[in-house]
Amino acid sequence: MVDGYFTGGKESLFDYWQDPERAKKFKSGGSRVSAVRYLLNKAEVEIHQGTWIDTAIGAGFVQSQLFQTVEPSLLVGVDFSRPMLELVDSEVERVLGSTFSLPFRKESSTIVTNIFCLSDYPDPSTAFEEYARVVKTGGIVMFLDYSSEDEYWTLRQQAHSEEVVGNINLRNPDTIKQFLPKMLRVVLNIILEAETSTDSFDSRIELPGTLKRAFLFVELYKPRGS
Repeated sequence: MVDGYFTGGKESLFDYWQDPERAKKFKSGGSRVSAVRYLLNKAEVEIHQGTWIDTAIGAGFVQSQLFQTVEPSLLVGVDFSRPMLELVDSEVERVLGSTFSLPFRKESSTIVTNIFCLSDYPDPSTAFEEYARVVKTGGIVMFLDYSSEDEYWTLRQQAHSEEVVGNINLRNPDTIKQFLPKMLRVVLNIILEAETSTDSFDSRIELPGTLKRAFLFVELYKPRGS
């Protein structure tokens, strides 16, 4: 680990997210709220109709937004950080496990999501293969994360260098394609943008009053015969 940021393999990633104080910081969505609402609106019909597995659920911010408007028939949240899972609301079925080896049967969920976590993985291919395995035929996989066009991460890279930023892997609609499994069909692969105030940012670098946040949103569909 360099200057507090994740820089190692899966073991370092696991250790990084066992810190209870770090977990508490992610109970709030901050500047990610608008992007999360977009994802939930896209998934609203499917949420009513089936099972949702959220991999790397974190502290449960996304689910707190979800329960304001809809109620899934079953929501299962997976994370390998026990401190994170302990912060998740009780309405969620919580499972201690890894997105690299999901503890679920083949075709067991209508929706599978990963929200603001795949940028921690230098190669997310294994994660996407697991999503393709556990999502039902006709189901959807959705991925939301920071994009390479995000101004906040661009400023951090300029201020600290790539080494200190660590394994934050910023991608765009073109570079993410190499990791997507063939058995999932791309429905959407876009950038979501939002202007946000930096007043509440806990940052080690000097920031302007507002920033353009840019998030990569990918929606995948599992067709019959895949």
